[in-house]
Amino acid sequence: MGFSQNLFLIIAALVGLAEACSNGQCRILDECSSNQDCEAGLYCFTCPAGSSGSRCVRSTITDQFKLLATFSSQTPTGHTFSSSSENQNEYQWKDCLSMKDFFSGSFQEGYQSQQTGIHTAPRKLDELGWLAAGGSLVVTSWELGRFRIIKKLRILCGKLRDWKWIMHQKLNNNSLPFNKYAFLTTHNAYAIDGYPSHTGVPRITLTNQEDSITEQLNNGARALMLDTYDFRGDGPAIDSLKEIEAFLSANPSAIVTLILEDYVRAPNGLTKVFTDAGLMKYRFPVTKMPRNGHDWPLVSDMIQNNQRLLVFTSVQSKEASEGIAYQWNYMVENQYGDGGMKAGSCTNRGESPPLDDKSRSLVLVNYFRSIPMKQLSCGENSGNLINMLHTCNGAAASRWANFVAVDFYKRSEGGGSFQAVDLLNGKLLCGCDDIHACVPGSTSGACTPSQH
Repeated sequence: MGFSQNLFLIIAALVGLAEACSNGQCRILDECSSNQDCEAGLYCFTCPAGSSGSRCVRSTITDQFKLLATFSSQTPTGHTFSSSSENQNEYQWKDCLSMKDFFSGSFQEGYQSQQTGIHTAPRKLDELGWLAAGGSLVVTSWELGRFRIIKKLRILCGKLRDWKWIMHQKLNNNSLPFNKYAFLTTHNAYAIDGYPSHTGVPRITLTNQEDSITEQLNNGARALMLDTYDFRGDGPAIDSLKEIEAFLSANPSAIVTLILEDYVRAPNGLTKVFTDAGLMKYRFPVTKMPRNGHDWPLVSDMIQNNQRLLVFTSVQSKEASEGIAYQWNYMVENQYGDGGMKAGSCTNRGESPPLDDKSRSLVLVNYFRSIPMKQLSCGENSGNLINMLHTCNGAAASRWANFVAVDFYKRSEGGGSFQAVDLLNGKLLCGCDDIHACVPGSTSGACTPSQH
């Protein structure tokens, strides 16, 4: 190799070094040498089964309750509308809009005016509808034959020709029923690498996660699968539950779901440990849980009522004896372990009703090995997981999962389980392949938001 060739290689290497990212500037899948190189929400990770070298991959969830809580966008005609938190009495009602301009054949034509008191009710429109009222748009939810006002959006008065553009925007905050969202679920959330023994005997059990319960919650896990046993005094169960209580106390808009593989035999044993952990004040009552496939309460109402902890048990009798929901009265679940990882197949676990049973309004998809293998989990939590969610959607009568349970939730080849939940929330909220595409004016390219 001649001098000129060597010089070219040296210059190329120097240019490559100059272009390398660092100091929080590295984006997803960029090469990295430490967590500090990566942007917020990413960390530096090497997937043995994936691409060579260390790459920035996702480490946190997209908050589906906050992403679109405030609207601000441009209509195709250039007029602006933005969110308003003003009280109804502060609104300037003007005869500048007519329902005829706004509504298509899905609604009755008419005009609602505060001055005249005339109310022309629109027909039922799935979950949500838009109602024109003077100089405001009113986001509404259909409930028991009437429309409930959720949010008012002030718009500029004037001629807006493309009303369909506004009508097709879905409300994407915490004002939908609980079953209209998807949540990252950590399998065996308590089985953590390096977690100390409470018995004095070294732990020899398998582990399924690498972060503490608190870290899992802080990174966006909103459902935890826990095994519960009879245990005297303080133990791993009470410690885990106290971490959950601290998180709920510090995050008053968060909702956490616990899915218990329940081996507690002591009478009222679960009630006692939840009481000792200070969690009873957050419990969502089983009497409010819907049957026959009906929608769950609105997330906003659950938060307002401080009923932000859902608990499901695998023991049917405890629904009557302790008021703890029997899991399969309310959700369907696919096979766990190796049986739930067969490409192109999604069948229910033995205890669960069939996946296409719509009398249960929640859907849980498991995707983890019978024996956890950390080195393989980054590949499994990526494209294979996404494929399984599509397969289970077909098996569950075209319903997308509300919970997706994985081992080693942060390990991936890029987006991983976080991207999987973004996919689910996008499908649930606006029919897109990514929740970010639900944002008005999005350029994500994931899809064109659903028009119905």
